[in-house]
Amino acid sequence: MCIRDSRKAQLKNEVDSEILEWVRQWDVYQWDVINETIGNTLLQQIIGWDQMAEWFKIAKNNSYRVVSQGRSRYSSTGFFINDFKIISAKPTSLDGGSFYQSRKATYMDRIDRIISDGGPINGIGFQSRFKYGPVDQNEVIERIDDFSIRYPDFQLAGTEFEIKDGSDYVYTELERARMTEEILTTYYSHRNMTGLNAWDFMSASSDPDTTEITAAMAWYDGSIKLNGLVWYYLHRIRYNTDVSLETDHSGTVTIPAHKGDYLVTVTHNNRTRLANITLTDDQVLEFEVEPTFRINAGLSDAWFNPATDGQGFFITVVPDLGIITLAWFTYDPQLPPESASA
Repeated sequence: MCIRDSRKAQLKNEVDSEILEWVRQWDVYQWDVINETIGNTLLQQIIGWDQMAEWFKIAKNNSYRVVSQGRSRYSSTGFFINDFKIISAKPTSLDGGSFYQSRKATYMDRIDRIISDGGPINGIGFQSRFKYGPVDQNEVIERIDDFSIRYPDFQLAGTEFEIKDGSDYVYTELERARMTEEILTTYYSHRNMTGLNAWDFMSASSDPDTTEITAAMAWYDGSIKLNGLVWYYLHRIRYNTDVSLETDHSGTVTIPAHKGDYLVTVTHNNRTRLANITLTDDQVLEFEVEPTFRINAGLSDAWFNPATDGQGFFITVVPDLGIITLAWFTYDPQLPPESASA
């Protein structure tokens, strides 16, 4: 083996080892296996473009779920590719959409290459750093749709979300808060979007590079910015389900709720059952509460109320057949006329 091939093999082993080490560390619902492949392609050029699929295979075959024998908290782990300036690329109003179209085509080429090489990719991440001013939410939806239509079975997720001042635009705090509400609502309303992760959550109130602090939601002293209040309101109030309802006579109740994790409390005849559930779609959930009384063979007999002696029930219970027979004997409290027929 020549020196070039030897170093190439060493580089491949180093990259594989890094993925192997990290993917085993934590129980997570999603991994960004590859990040920013549109502009960073040096590794692929050296060790081969087919290695992108191999990286996904290493991640899936050696994830926490696998090495921990299925003890993951999540029903499935997403294996994602991730890149920037896709959904958050310049609005069409600024450049006619050329920048977005170019990056979209390259991003889809990367995804298609991984799929064709057998990589177990099932998610696409979009770094959501908006810095070109207010955007048309219809255009945001259209860009998400471009990927949800092309890859209908993939999870989509917003990553590194922030409304950040750029060289061409400086937001007012009101604009930043309004866009936070608009982007979250737009992302969360899309059927294929599985989440949105914030980037600059907390920062110092002063920094030589002001663009590094403007997107934060809170300061280190604990004070909350306006966009942070919007984030809190949406997650804790608007998109939070905390209701108490009674079922109908059949024991059924319909609850409008958002996707997510819930603690459900069911109370019947002073007996309570708690259940932790994860809501992923429209679902029918059944809860069985142990009844305080069950019909049984011991009920087979003649029964009457001493206050109304002279009438009552004959009950026969046959548990093996699932049958109950009941005869009700009663009388008219007033003597009927002689012309009445029985």
